[in-house]
Amino acid sequence: MLANNEGLEMLDLSWNHLRMSGAVTLCAGLKVNVTLKQLDLSWNGFGSAGAQALGEALRHNNTLVHLDLSNNRVSDEGTALLCNGLAANDSLRILRLAHNPLTQLGALTLLNTIKYNPKSALEEINISVRYFKLQPSSVYQLFVCLTFVRDFRHVCVSVCACVFVYPSVRPCVCSSVCPSLCV
Repeated sequence: MLANNEGLEMLDLSWNHLRMSGAVTLCAGLKVNVTLKQLDLSWNGFGSAGAQALGEALRHNNTLVHLDLSNNRVSDEGTALLCNGLAANDSLRILRLAHNPLTQLGALTLLNTIKYNPKSALEEINISVRYFKLQPSSVYQLFVCLTFVRDFRHVCVSVCACVFVYPSVRPCVCSSVCPSLCV
C-alpha cells in the first residue's frame, strides 16, 4: 500500500506493535515511496532486524525528511545496520532514536556515519536515553565527533539523567534534571 500511495506525506504508526515483521513489510513500501515526508514509527519494537530493513529503505528513499524510531529496541547492532542506509541517504533531516538501548559505540557509529557522508542532510538527531551509560571521557569523544559534523541545528544526547544539547541554535526542548548542562 505504501509503495503505491501517491498523496500521503505524513504517517503516524506509533504504538502499533509492528515488531520486526511489520517493519520489514512497511520498509518494502517505503523503499519506493515518493511522497512520504514524515514517518513516526516510535514504540513498535523493531529491534535490529527492523533497523536493518529501515536502513535498506533509507538507502533508496529520497523524500523522507523526518523519521522517529524512538523506543524501538534498536541496539548498537541495529544502529550500525540503520547506518548502512544513512550512509547513502541525502533527504533525511530529523532522526529520533531516543530511548533505544544505545551505548557509546552506537552513538559514535551514528555520528561517524553522518560525518563521513558528504550528502547527509541531517540537521537534528536525538539519541537520548534515560540511563545512557557513558563515562565522562565518552561524552568528550561524542562532542569531539560532533564538532566535525556539519550543519547540525540540534543534537540531543542524554547522559544518566542529564541532557546535553549541542549546538543549541533553537531553545532546548529536552527535559533535564540538570538544565545547566544544556549548552
